[in-house]
Amino acid sequence: MNRMKNSFWALACVCLVSSCQGTGEKQENASTKGLITLAEKGQQSVDIRQPDIPEIKSVSDELSDFFTERGYSVSASEGKGSQIQVTLTTEKHLGKSLLPESHAKEIKAFFTSARDDAYVLYVDNKEVLLVGKTVSGLRAAVERFRGKVANDGNRLKIKSGLEKNSPFIAGRLVNIGDSPRRQTPYGSPFKDAGPEVWPAEKLSAYPELYRQFGFSGIQIGECRGYGTLVGEELEKAQKGAVLLAQGAKKSGMMVSWFVWGDALFDEFEVICWSDPEEHKVIEDFHAEQADRYGKYVDHVNIHIADPGGCTRNGCDEYKTRQELANYIVGEFRRINPDVEGNLSTWANGAFWLSAPEPVGLENYFSVFLPPPDKIKFGKPIPDGAKFLDETFMPKEM
Repeated sequence: MNRMKNSFWALACVCLVSSCQGTGEKQENASTKGLITLAEKGQQSVDIRQPDIPEIKSVSDELSDFFTERGYSVSASEGKGSQIQVTLTTEKHLGKSLLPESHAKEIKAFFTSARDDAYVLYVDNKEVLLVGKTVSGLRAAVERFRGKVANDGNRLKIKSGLEKNSPFIAGRLVNIGDSPRRQTPYGSPFKDAGPEVWPAEKLSAYPELYRQFGFSGIQIGECRGYGTLVGEELEKAQKGAVLLAQGAKKSGMMVSWFVWGDALFDEFEVICWSDPEEHKVIEDFHAEQADRYGKYVDHVNIHIADPGGCTRNGCDEYKTRQELANYIVGEFRRINPDVEGNLSTWANGAFWLSAPEPVGLENYFSVFLPPPDKIKFGKPIPDGAKFLDETFMPKEM
């Protein structure tokens, strides 16, 4: 069940720049004038401007590095001479004087309904205008700009015209998984495929790679039961998760934290929410997780069943799992009140047996459900609750 308050999160594993950055409303002016020269080695330089806002200045510095690393000069000569002026800004700081007269109304109207990481890229023979709805959109504009620039070794050129882009999916997450930890034997040459064992510098930079691919966030987790992490290996995984989260925040990305609800230390060991002593173990575990990672986390994805999903001592597939999810999100909100959360029903088809009417369960493995001819819907719900109401979990979940 996923009833998040503001956003629809899409999970993906592979994406090309062109497909992620161009899946929204992208339009190019039909009356383009062909390629124009942005910079020429030893002659024309690039004049980069931006408002005096630290976040925008940071993006501007990255673009400046793009030019200088390729041997082209960058200056700020107030637009004199034959320089191309490149302006970076966000909608909030977009003054009327910056807008091209021929497209001013169109650009304003576009930003009215665009998503946060939407952008406008405008190019003519005198200026380049990169405008993001927010800083996140400005970063996307810079990546698009860099991707469109042609470099023949002596000149940088780009096609003139107007491009608008507003992605149709707000949250584009890549799950940075930990499969090598469990699915490769000790001594395997592929053991280092798991990012948690990489050097710190590489780990911190890794999320930026996906931002440039068009993702707006990463999903990570400790999942210590996936391979039964203990001791030094657990410490490496914990440090690795923090470095990935820090790298994502530095790149302006959101962080989704993936947790197993009641399989804490080993995927084959299910801990009972309804047993007082085991209940305390679950509480302490997730409180420690929140203390360790909460300040980096924007969203929590709670995964109960495969592994986990206790049915002992009255634990129930519908009520208990919502109560557990509610507790976990509450612990992360103790650190960050703005955290969003969801209860995943992956491998948890029994959750839907409480639905009053049949729902399609074809995408669930049969091992997690009764045989098709034995499946019955309308399973009684405790405490007089109605299916998907707010009795056990608040509406923002």
